[in-house]
Amino acid sequence: MRRILSIVIAATLLLGAQSCEDIDVVKETSISCLTQGFNDGGSTTLAEWNKGEQIYLYRGEDWSSALFNLTSGAGSSTATFAGSTAGTKAGYYAIRPAKAAGAIRNNSEITINVEPTNIFFADENSSTAVPQIGKGNAGGLTFSPIFGALKFNIEGVNSVSFVQVSVPNEDRGVCGTFQYKLTDDTLYGKEVEHKAERTCSPAMDISSSKCIYVALPPGGYKAVDLLISDGESGEKHLYRAQNIAVRRGTAMSIPSSSYVYVPKVVGRWHLKSYCGKATPVDLYIEFTADYKFTILQRSGSAGYVEFKGAYTEDKESATISGTYSDGESWGDSYRYLLSDNMELILTSTSNNAEVSVYEEATMPKVNSAAAISRADASSVKPL
Repeated sequence: MRRILSIVIAATLLLGAQSCEDIDVVKETSISCLTQGFNDGGSTTLAEWNKGEQIYLYRGEDWSSALFNLTSGAGSSTATFAGSTAGTKAGYYAIRPAKAAGAIRNNSEITINVEPTNIFFADENSSTAVPQIGKGNAGGLTFSPIFGALKFNIEGVNSVSFVQVSVPNEDRGVCGTFQYKLTDDTLYGKEVEHKAERTCSPAMDISSSKCIYVALPPGGYKAVDLLISDGESGEKHLYRAQNIAVRRGTAMSIPSSSYVYVPKVVGRWHLKSYCGKATPVDLYIEFTADYKFTILQRSGSAGYVEFKGAYTEDKESATISGTYSDGESWGDSYRYLLSDNMELILTSTSNNAEVSVYEEATMPKVNSAAAISRADASSVKPL
């Protein structure tokens, strides 16, 4: 490589077409990188580099890239990276986490994949939960969050086993694939999801911090819901932030008074038994806090059939009833009960022998082309 480069330089000088100052020589170099967390009302949430981390440096002139590897500073906010690159007059850019070379398009747009783990706790590294952009030159780069954050203050819960954040109005995406334009710092959704979640096993202790952070794209939201499961009792708690503006790099504090009532049936459930016996029907139900339901039902080797609709709750009698999206009602209403081992028990109000037991589960992914969103006369409705 050096020999070939020397020949090129010599030939150029002989022809007199270019001066030494104009030659863009690729060389090994080290660069210092500072990572910043969210501004949290005067303090900054933890942000640090990880062992084995890599970054791609992009040149502002032609968006060519070079891979740099962390050489020192893991576990701190400032680290040194080493790699080979040409000098630049326009400065360097970088996206964290690292993306493969060539990810930047001709118009300086880069694809960012945001994992559905953009929920983090007070003692966790916030810079791993949200994409960051780095800007600078050969003297060093500073990385700052592209997203903003909400700091939900929690009461009455000491540990958390499950967390879900959702945007009921779907104002903008929570996670998924985004496009970021480096030249004017704009972010827009390409293939985004409006719900993100994480499971904590073992349960995460929040007894000292009493808060949960959610990283979100900046902008205005009509509502953002945070649903958590108490790691000790299994009970669900919902906090709703309404009419808020998320600012990039800033954590907005959401008071514990944002708590709203959550029906006990809220969650994702898999049918375990019916009338005391195992059932050949593979059936899942998701009840959401905004009183919507989704049912996936499969018999034998056929694919799942999807039913959607809305349900209502009578708190005094602890019963629920529902209506499918085509306007047809459930065949009955059901008394609900959460058992000590957190199973959901539904009992028909007209037949005490008709008892369905559900256990918490993850909803299966369904081929949307094969599923239906409406119940029809030829389908066997599960409720």
